[in-house]
Amino acid sequence: MRYREISFDPKALSTDSLLLHGLLTGLLGLLLLLHPHRMSDLFRWCCFGLYLLSGVVGLLSFVFGRKTEVRRLRQLLMAMFWLWMAWFAYARPERQMAVVPLVLGVQAVLNGVLLFTTCYLQRKNNEWMEMHPFFMGMLSLMLGGLLVIWPVHLIDAGFALAGVYCLMASAIQLRDFVEESRPSVRIKRPFRRVRSTGAPGLMASLLRPMRAWKKVEKIWDTLVEREQQEPEDDTPDPDPDFEIFVHATEKGLGTVGHVDICFEGRVMTYGPYDVSSYKMLGLICNGVLAVVEGRERYLEFCTNYSHKIIFCYGLRLTGEQRLRVRRQIEELMQGVHPWASPWQRRPDKKHSDYASVLQRELGAALYQFHEGEFQTYFMGGTNCAVLADRIIGSLGTDVLTLSGIVTPGAYYSYLEREYRKKNGIVVSKHVAKAVG
Repeated sequence: MRYREISFDPKALSTDSLLLHGLLTGLLGLLLLLHPHRMSDLFRWCCFGLYLLSGVVGLLSFVFGRKTEVRRLRQLLMAMFWLWMAWFAYARPERQMAVVPLVLGVQAVLNGVLLFTTCYLQRKNNEWMEMHPFFMGMLSLMLGGLLVIWPVHLIDAGFALAGVYCLMASAIQLRDFVEESRPSVRIKRPFRRVRSTGAPGLMASLLRPMRAWKKVEKIWDTLVEREQQEPEDDTPDPDPDFEIFVHATEKGLGTVGHVDICFEGRVMTYGPYDVSSYKMLGLICNGVLAVVEGRERYLEFCTNYSHKIIFCYGLRLTGEQRLRVRRQIEELMQGVHPWASPWQRRPDKKHSDYASVLQRELGAALYQFHEGEFQTYFMGGTNCAVLADRIIGSLGTDVLTLSGIVTPGAYYSYLEREYRKKNGIVVSKHVAKAVG
């Protein structure tokens, strides 16, 4: 099977929309923070109206719709469910509103567990443990525990916390508005920035690659047909100096995504490729870095082997930035030593692990880390997105979150948003998929 790349035109994100979104999000944040009780009441009645409307529409569809018996029975059951939800929102408003602090608390507890696991792995690898993830983990566990244990009593606190997240999101959007209005601000900025997504969206970010996969699957044939019908443009596509590949699959652990980097025709991918060291089904294991020569060879292999869809985002770098990236890669490679896959150790036997397949099919050079945080791969901490962030973070990208947890989904959202900006760091986007 072959693979095909389709170029995507950016949907312009105007400065006016950035300003409007920032102001509206900030206004919502202020209302949630200053009047949490009133906003919780408003949320309750909005939920009641939505549930009631859904139930009534379902009943009307059941009575007047002309569908199969199974379809009509499903509509009746859904209508009864929404009517029950409407009654619950009206008769038990406290429990209905408790969903907000409960969801915030569960995500905070999960965030704290991931941060403490990262701290434990750092100590295990005899690294210097950073205090930021430790204190953020402690704060997340304490706050999340309170919200989970007493969600009904902390409804106003939950809505106020949601207001804080909205205010942080507003600040990010207004900052983007300033950078779009004054492009020189971005170019002269040499430091990392911490980006808040505006909501405790750890779970949402884990699902973004899978959602992107489903979206492309639905519109792929339309994209191919449109590309064939459009006249060839004499203007060549921007030639990126650095590419970030975001993988997306439909099933398995691959649904949370994967991130690779490609620089000067060389692809670097980091992941849980040492199956002999798997713990917790591969969530924790010895980290392996694979280096593959040839961008097209790698994309063709990945799209066919795992039936992946790969989003390729191209970045344009200055000469100084290219030197900085080269220096970061050299520093990373100083902490590795060659590692042999099971296939390289025993080529006379059949091996289906990913490291063996990479080395057998693409001649990948495999390495393990003898020092540093990437000795141990941890999906919720030192994962592929974090390694990519260590290399390109020096360019001033702002994927780094307040919690310190970076996921492939967070990278996908950041790159997608940058591509939609007129003055963003991302200058091209291609989607690669197996065909034939």
